[in-house]
Amino acid sequence: YVLGVTNYGSVSVHNRETGARVAEPLLLPGLQPPLSSAPQPDSMLAEGLMNPALRIWAWQLLMGGAMPSANTPAVDINTGRVFVAVSSTKPGQGALVGLDLLTSEDGEVTIDIAWTTVMGPGSGSSPSLSPDGKQVYVSDEEGMFYGISTVTGEVLWELKTASAAASVAVGADGTVYSLQQNAPAIIAMSPQGQRLWESDVSALVSEKLPSRFLLGEPIGSGSGNPTVVDDEVLVPVAYGYNVNLFGRRVPLYVASTVVALDAKTGVAVRDITGLPDDSSGITVVLSDGSILNTLGAVVTSSVAPLRGVFNWMMPGDYELLEVTGGLNIARPGK
Repeated sequence: YVLGVTNYGSVSVHNRETGARVAEPLLLPGLQPPLSSAPQPDSMLAEGLMNPALRIWAWQLLMGGAMPSANTPAVDINTGRVFVAVSSTKPGQGALVGLDLLTSEDGEVTIDIAWTTVMGPGSGSSPSLSPDGKQVYVSDEEGMFYGISTVTGEVLWELKTASAAASVAVGADGTVYSLQQNAPAIIAMSPQGQRLWESDVSALVSEKLPSRFLLGEPIGSGSGNPTVVDDEVLVPVAYGYNVNLFGRRVPLYVASTVVALDAKTGVAVRDITGLPDDSSGITVVLSDGSILNTLGAVVTSSVAPLRGVFNWMMPGDYELLEVTGGLNIARPGK
């Protein structure tokens, strides 16, 4: 089967070959969150980057407003159980739900809620499974990270982090890696919930950018979900400065790369490839070694009107990243 969950919490199951619906849709219980009050920048995903009719939807999706479910489900290929984060029936809380597909003797398929586990606010974190399938990992909008039993829904452990509403990567040894916001780009945790390390990209940052009186210290911010490859963790990193503008922190990025972190220490090893825009998404390594990155352009389009004002303040030949969007693919060198 093919199973999908809409942003409004409706679960639909279809025949893989024909697309025909095979079960009555299930509306997951949960309150509809209010619209996010965060002001949407006029330039964000404008100028042809997105259908104008979808821009408000995209902003609410990013800000966790209006939608009971804003993530991608995880599936246990051994048991068929599906895990999805949704809003809770209690105001200001989220929930992780385990779903089973049940088939009766006469072939009728139904969607069954195996368990529901209440967590902190938000539904933007896409759950991920441990290699042995015993735990499912998810975070809430306040950065609390959870290890939850896939069988019972019991919270086995929780750890306060700065995790963003994003997807978690899990290494073959069970180590859990999560993207963070306003903090070191990646945090690594053991399968038992112990904090192992937070990433350190300071050497790469200092190689690229100096301190500036008007701009402050340079930064390297995680701008996409981590991906584990052998003994390294790949993560998109955007380099630039955080500027306080009218009481708001505004990120001004002048370079963007895919960085390889040492999976044991979190220390940045090297830049692997440059990106023309901020990623705001995923990194996929193909079988031939090619690296595919989304170019979300969320940050660059939001600050695009400031390019003319701030470009003259940037060191050397640096300028704010231009708005690009789309996909970037980097082929391995010969």
